[in-house]
Amino acid sequence: MFRNESGGGLLRTLLAGVLALALAAAAPCLASAGEPAAQATGSLTITQHHNEGATYDAYQVFAGDVAPDGSATHLTWASDQTKDAALAYFDAQGYEAWLTERHPGEGQHDFAQNAAEYASHRMAGAEAKDGEGADPSAASFGLGLAKALAGSGVAPSGVATAGEPFEGAQGLWLFVTTDTTTDAPSEAGTLPLWLPLGAEKTQVDEKSAVPAVSIEVCEDSTGTWGKTADAHRAQEVGLRVTGTLPTNFASFEHYHYRMDVHLPKGMTLSVPKDVGLAKALVIRVGDHEVVPDGEGCIASLEDGSLAIDFPDLKAACWQDLGIGADTKVTCQFKAQLNDAACIGMPGNAVEASLTYTDDPVSQLDGQTGIDTVTVFSHQVELLKVADQTDNPLEGAEFTVQVAPQNADEPSRGRYVGADGSLSDAPQALRTDGQGRLRIAGLDEGVYLISETTAPAGYAPLPSEVGLTLVSTLSDMDQALTELTASSSLEAARVTKVDPDTATVSLTVRDAPLSTSSQSGGAERLPQTGVGPIAGALIALGLAIAGISLMKGRA
Repeated sequence: MFRNESGGGLLRTLLAGVLALALAAAAPCLASAGEPAAQATGSLTITQHHNEGATYDAYQVFAGDVAPDGSATHLTWASDQTKDAALAYFDAQGYEAWLTERHPGEGQHDFAQNAAEYASHRMAGAEAKDGEGADPSAASFGLGLAKALAGSGVAPSGVATAGEPFEGAQGLWLFVTTDTTTDAPSEAGTLPLWLPLGAEKTQVDEKSAVPAVSIEVCEDSTGTWGKTADAHRAQEVGLRVTGTLPTNFASFEHYHYRMDVHLPKGMTLSVPKDVGLAKALVIRVGDHEVVPDGEGCIASLEDGSLAIDFPDLKAACWQDLGIGADTKVTCQFKAQLNDAACIGMPGNAVEASLTYTDDPVSQLDGQTGIDTVTVFSHQVELLKVADQTDNPLEGAEFTVQVAPQNADEPSRGRYVGADGSLSDAPQALRTDGQGRLRIAGLDEGVYLISETTAPAGYAPLPSEVGLTLVSTLSDMDQALTELTASSSLEAARVTKVDPDTATVSLTVRDAPLSTSSQSGGAERLPQTGVGPIAGALIALGLAIAGISLMKGRA
């Protein structure tokens, strides 16, 4: 992450700095503790590619002379308060043992050159680019030093803003992200930076090391997971939330992690009778299935908001699972459209987000942005009219059945209510005084519509109608981009399809009994060489095959 304009990389710079420190420590006469440090300044720019508004608390730990190649000499403590806080932390991390091996003898403990060499040794590799390849122990050491300084009342020597030059006195500096950033949501890159300020103009590339969340919905017609699906009312729809961990997960002492899922008013989480919420969820941390226990993992549902809360993924109960930066956390569950569901656009959006510990120093929480999926549903407006006169007919009764070959297996062969609900027994649907019947909450697929009772003086349809609905959904726009419909019977024609409202208009004609008796009522289909029942079945088979071929996502 550290480079200078002369082309030297991080490794060369750090090695040069450590070598210079070692040489200076071996010959302490070159820089006495009481010798005043140089007051020259250096410049540093931290570049963030994902969170350009990040800010960093900058602690000058040592003052000194920094050569263009990054080597530091004539080091002194930035202040007595910094010295006391840093040495107390170093001692707790094994500084005495290291010092005995490297610089035995009296008077070595407080010597700035030795302490700086120890800090550089412990933090070498903490600032690997993008968090990839960073030494977790090095990052933890740097964050621990920042906590020790802040806890002892040492104020930052300055604040660096990503993308803007930071000017400061020459010496060795520690940069850690502040509690918040100006970029919302708070997504701070949290790897510490240990740098010699005063070398040739430097630039540090640090990208945010934050978790991410995604949510997917299962489309029953294809069995695939994506960002859109359509469904019956009361049909169980599969939903899956996936969260990642930050690349510097090892740097945290504690790590709070919570998944939040918000269901719209038109959807309800499926919790079977006599089964608690915990058993309605499938939660995994890596390859391990987790059952919420109210302590290590807490599941709650309130006002349509589902929360899966891990108070601390660093707690002892998680240590045997090998949780690391590559671990994914998933939660899978089912939900149903209810009677408040939106029909057509804009659909019913389910939202997911993460709350997580975003700063190892302060242990404060941040939040990701919101990811969404959208579930759509459709409707049929049936108009019953008299043949030839087009007068609306009240009192016609129909049943609507899901075709046995439809993709959604639990719905196959079941009967549809006017609100889209499903039942095992036929439900009588009756036209009103305007000859209208509205059937809402439908999935795409094939429906078998049968007229069970015709209005007085009229003959019922000679056979059932195979009505086929085919939708085209756009995952990118999370939109219903196209809806088509077709009927297997001439006497029941699709007259209009509106994709915005997901409404299919179907006009059904009944002939007067006198007309029916003269014609025998046997032929209401175009002359195709087959009878009405056979024709409907052939059309039904073709429609179902057509859905498999036509179904796609824009």
